[in-house]
Amino acid sequence: MLVQVIAFIVVDGANRRNARSQIASNLEIGAHVFKQLAQSRIELLSEHTRIISMDFAFKKAFMASDRDTILSALESLKMRVNASYAILVSTDYQIVADTWNPGEADKPFLFPEQIETAEEYGFADAIITRSDRHYQIIIAPLLAPDPIAWFAIGYIIDADLANAYKELVFSQVSLLRSDADSQWSNIASTLSPSLQADLVKTLSKSDWQPNESLSLPMDAGEYVALIVPLKEGPDASVYAVLQRSLTEVMQPYRRLRDTLILIFISGVLVFIAATILIASSVTKPVKTLVESVREIEKGNYSHYAQVNQQDEIGELAKAYNSMVKGLAEKERVQTLLGKVVSPAIAHELMRHDVELGGEEREVTILFCDIRNFTTLCHGRSSKFILTLLNRYLTRMSTIIESHGGVIDKYIGDAIMALFGAPLQHDDDVDRALNTAIDMCLALDEFNIVLKKDGLPPLGIGIGVNTGMVTAGNMGSVNRLNYTVIGDGVNVASRLEGLTKNKTYNTRIIISKATQVKAMQPFDTRSLGEARVKGKPTPVPIYALSGRSSGQFDV
Repeated sequence: MLVQVIAFIVVDGANRRNARSQIASNLEIGAHVFKQLAQSRIELLSEHTRIISMDFAFKKAFMASDRDTILSALESLKMRVNASYAILVSTDYQIVADTWNPGEADKPFLFPEQIETAEEYGFADAIITRSDRHYQIIIAPLLAPDPIAWFAIGYIIDADLANAYKELVFSQVSLLRSDADSQWSNIASTLSPSLQADLVKTLSKSDWQPNESLSLPMDAGEYVALIVPLKEGPDASVYAVLQRSLTEVMQPYRRLRDTLILIFISGVLVFIAATILIASSVTKPVKTLVESVREIEKGNYSHYAQVNQQDEIGELAKAYNSMVKGLAEKERVQTLLGKVVSPAIAHELMRHDVELGGEEREVTILFCDIRNFTTLCHGRSSKFILTLLNRYLTRMSTIIESHGGVIDKYIGDAIMALFGAPLQHDDDVDRALNTAIDMCLALDEFNIVLKKDGLPPLGIGIGVNTGMVTAGNMGSVNRLNYTVIGDGVNVASRLEGLTKNKTYNTRIIISKATQVKAMQPFDTRSLGEARVKGKPTPVPIYALSGRSSGQFDV
């Protein structure tokens, strides 16, 4: 199959390249002939115009301003040179007579720039649009012996002219106009109307160079074209597009291509038959492996592939089973680690190589502690206290994690939570403050449940501080813990302790560093300054009483 495919591609590609090369060569020859024909036609038309311009009777009629005689002579000139119309224009660019509109005179000539060119070079030709049709116009002087007027002889450019060129250059011929905005329009063409529209649309999307062949894919097939400039102008340019159908030129190669395709199909059928025979011996174990992989995708790490073959597939099954065993062990370790530490910390530890050390970053630390927990424990069993504490910690932990916080550690009945390590957010301060508020609200609801159970209510104090700390793995090379250390941690812990002061009358105290960095509005109350252990100067502190959208009961 590989040899057949390569042979087919090489032969077919060579045939197409050869066909394109032949078309391009023929188009270049045709373009050269086309240019010679166009130039010869212009020279012939200008010669006819020059001869009539030297006619003595015509000069005499013009000098006598005999408009009927001038118009009759122009009509004779038009018939003699097989033109579409003839106009005589004065030296001040006013129409003297016009066979197109015999009754129209003494009006400005619509193309004075062409006469200006003729004044400079003695002759001018251009392609113009008149009454929505295109004409080739020849400008020549009426000499006496200097120019006393100008002839403007127009020849229609239509399908007949395009077909006349087609017979001589053996290619399809289209005469197109491109305006200053590179918008193409058709003047005349030997193509069908639908192909003319395709040609205009395709050229508008193609990169092309004058006198260089290019491929034009159209609805009727692929064409090779060559674009020949006829007239360049500031507002619009006229081009002749010579094109030949690659499909038509490729007809002689079709039989060879069909033979190659037949050989290729025969080879594919043989290949399929052989593949079915071979695949029948490996399909079942492969399906077994696929089903096992799908079980792994579902998270079922207890499903092993049962393949009893002593070949490569059997070796693959053994390797797969070993992989499943490793994945199950990794999943068990990750699950256990996620229960021992915060899932975010577990992910951070498993994402990098575990090593001692850390980095400095700004973190918002939240400390929370139950008030009078020792008194609550008095006279009650340790099992009861542990159950109560787990119920409380479960509620508080859920709130912390719902706001994107990370539980650093549980210290008895106290919680240390981080906002900004190991994961950072732009609104870590807001997350920490909303967490503190929601923890107080959740405790109020929990106390209602405790009251129904005949238990005393719990009270908490929360301290929140924002500062630079060192975050990373601390401990020994054999046992480590991801945490944060630094002065910012100490301040948060001291603020939590200050909530025991009844004069402050608040459950949440935050530092000024936290208060000024909050993005959303919170209701805070200045508590003045307080001396914090380890700080040489008093620290401004604030009571957090709620979100601006609503208070909560402190």
